[in-house]
Amino acid sequence: MTGAKRKKRSVLWGKMHTPHREDIKQWCKRRLPILEWAPQYNLKENLLPDTVSGIMLAVQQVAQGLSFAMLSSVHPVFGLYGSLFPAIIYAIFGMGRHVATGTFALTSLISANAVERLVPQSSRNLTTQSNSSVLGLSEFELQRIGVAAAVSFLGGVIQLVMFVLQLGSATFLLTEPVISAMTTGAATHVVTSQVKYLLG
Repeated sequence: MTGAKRKKRSVLWGKMHTPHREDIKQWCKRRLPILEWAPQYNLKENLLPDTVSGIMLAVQQVAQGLSFAMLSSVHPVFGLYGSLFPAIIYAIFGMGRHVATGTFALTSLISANAVERLVPQSSRNLTTQSNSSVLGLSEFELQRIGVAAAVSFLGGVIQLVMFVLQLGSATFLLTEPVISAMTTGAATHVVTSQVKYLLG
């Protein structure tokens, strides 16, 4: 290869792989949608209604987060964390305006199955009660939240793998009766799992 051809090829290669400032801005906007909608947010028109709706949702999420924490067999305070941080993270990285984030009854039950199996109630007396942590939690409660966090982290890893493999397109193969049956089955499972606590 002559020197002229090598130089021409290197120039083309540089143009192909040198990111421009506009390309970087577009990439950031695709990955962080808040950079696109936040500058266009109308404070005068939207601040008051958004504040009112935020307060109403916060009141609802306090009760819902506490109940879902109990459903997950962990300390109630972690239900508040589970209601707060997903909404903040989704506001930064999320693209849908009508997506509900936070705790969910079915995933709470699945997490509770792992927690109850790995850290059963019978082990409470075997662990020493300690108030040395910031939240004043016992060793038993810390072990339970550790298991719940590990289950949640594993679920996140599985979802990332599915994203990398582009398996979301497989949902187009699911018919409406299948989705309806799955939703009804999940709701029925949540209700029947709590009947024993309701009846005592």
